Amino acid sequence: YDSDFTAVSAGRYAINTTGGPVTVTLPASPTTGDYVRLIDISNWTDNSVTLNRNGSTIESTADNFELDIGQSIIELIYINSTWQVYSSIGQRGAQGAKGDSADVTNFASPSQAIAYSIALG
Repeated sequence: YDSDFTAVSAGRYAINTTGGPVTVTLPASPTTGDYVRLIDISNWTDNSVTLNRNGSTIESTADNFELDIGQSIIELIYINSTWQVYSSIGQRGAQGAKGDSADVTNFASPSQAIAYSIALG
């Protein structure tokens, strides 16, 4: 996907933001266990993905969520009346965005720090 779209439960989406930012609208009226998986196939660091919460909360917060860490796979699972964010970050070797110092870095935004913290557990 390279333009705005509405996700459906159990959907898996490869998102290309090379042409600009993309907004993903989460499913309306989710139920426990619903999930959506988003995969970075470009570099979300250059152009981010915005999660439109569509009336629900994300991590118990009533704000949309910006994904701006490149090489990411994000899974959102609806648990306890909120979308929970689980992520894994791609390359951590010398070619990765953070290189070998991935454990010690400064983040440009709170959502980037939250996603990174979740990925590390």
